[in-house]
Amino acid sequence: MTSEYERKRLENIKENNRILKELGLDVVDMSSPAKPKPKPKPKTTPKRKADESPLPRRVSLRNRGQDPDGSERKELAEVIEIQRQKENEERSRLVGTIKVEASEDFQSLHERSNKESLFDLKPKSVSNFVNVIPDGSVKIVPDMIYCIAFNPFSNNLMSVQGGKSGNIVFWDIEKSLEQIETNPDELLDPVIHTFKPHVAPVYKLQYLDSNSLFSCSVDGSIRKMDIVKGQFDEVYVHPDEVSINYFDLVKQGGWFSTSQGEIGQFDLRKRLGSLKATYLASSKKINTVHVNPRHEHLLCTAGLDGTVRIFDVRNLKSSEDLIDPLLSFQHSKSVNSAFWDPTGTDIISTSFDDTLNLWKSAHSDNSQHIKIRHNNNTGRWIQKFKAEWDKQNILIGNMKRSVDIFNNQGDLESKLEETVTAIPAVNVGHPTLPLILSGNGSGKMMLWK
Repeated sequence: MTSEYERKRLENIKENNRILKELGLDVVDMSSPAKPKPKPKPKTTPKRKADESPLPRRVSLRNRGQDPDGSERKELAEVIEIQRQKENEERSRLVGTIKVEASEDFQSLHERSNKESLFDLKPKSVSNFVNVIPDGSVKIVPDMIYCIAFNPFSNNLMSVQGGKSGNIVFWDIEKSLEQIETNPDELLDPVIHTFKPHVAPVYKLQYLDSNSLFSCSVDGSIRKMDIVKGQFDEVYVHPDEVSINYFDLVKQGGWFSTSQGEIGQFDLRKRLGSLKATYLASSKKINTVHVNPRHEHLLCTAGLDGTVRIFDVRNLKSSEDLIDPLLSFQHSKSVNSAFWDPTGTDIISTSFDDTLNLWKSAHSDNSQHIKIRHNNNTGRWIQKFKAEWDKQNILIGNMKRSVDIFNNQGDLESKLEETVTAIPAVNVGHPTLPLILSGNGSGKMMLWK
């Protein structure tokens, strides 16, 4: 017995077939169930032919009838040991006096002469400075530049740079300027003199006189280069060989800072390597220490704990405990540097909190604070920014590939960005001439005048 639904379905099929027949179309029998689809045949994968030339099987030395400690293994061990010794030698600090061969051209760079400068270097506004290097920059140092210094005791225009691998490179700028004047369209072929007294980054270079250049390094040493004798002498070596991060010279000696939070004083009147005193100034690394140019008893330090401190050395006493500062100023993150201005009045500090802080009349009761917003997060592959004084202006690199110049009130005076292709992380002004040198992470330099 058919249901009402089935009867209705058959009537609809019959009516549809009638309509299709009137239209001359084929009639499909929908009353019988649809035939099931045939099952698909399983796919067969062809058998892979065996390789005509199979790889040789690995067989142990013992199965091959050879001594497991045979000649092949011994040769490999010898090669590995030689390589390990070479790496250790490269990392080991150079001990004692290092003799170097200095050419006559190099020594003449440090001699005073009565000649007049070949170039017009009259004072002018920083907004008019231009990069005079063809193609924007010239390769001077083999790797990353960590520091730059001019020789203020010679009227031969030259600079000295410290590199990542411990190189100290002297650049004869005057000869480069002569090349540019004579052949402005040709690539610059700089005259440089390279020495390697350290095995790790050189953090600071400073002349004491025309014949004496001092350097400090991560390898834990401070060295003095005697230009006439052609040698690097050890001034101080940290007993634990921890990083000497910075130093600053005075007439009879100097001060240094370490990665263990120490500041120390060395005396140049005694034999090299003599230490006057050390003090624990911070619980963390101290990045810079700077002597006040007018008052040598005042020091300022900057460190990993985010603090700028001022110390009066007349009140310091040797102790295993932290010494108390005369004054302290706080950043919210690590402080890369803090430097007195040439008059010994103001301090400019650079921090990873993305500020430059200008501490006006820093060691007086009327101190004022000016905060300058500035991106200082350089990351791993760019040398940390350190704002430097250039006369009464402040120089610092910019992550957008320029040199920023601020006045001593914190106002932006100029941005040097012409033909700059890489971040100029290190920037130094000449002590007397209107010149600025910039260095980047690949060892290239720019000259602004």
